[in-house]
Amino acid sequence: MIVIQGEGWVCGEDGKRVDIAIGDGVLWQQGQAHESGSTTGLTALVIQAEQINLT
Repeated sequence: MIVIQGEGWVCGEDGKRVDIAIGDGVLWQQGQAHESGSTTGLTALVIQAEQINLT
């Protein structure tokens, strides 16, 4: 997930929220529980795949 407008938060299985804003990216592992949200609005590009090679 890459934030392209606005700001918000994400959290993983531990429930600890991390603030995110324009230009920030988040990568979750397959099957990992996660949440995201925003109180002011957020637009993001989300790519979902069984495998992504980041090298």
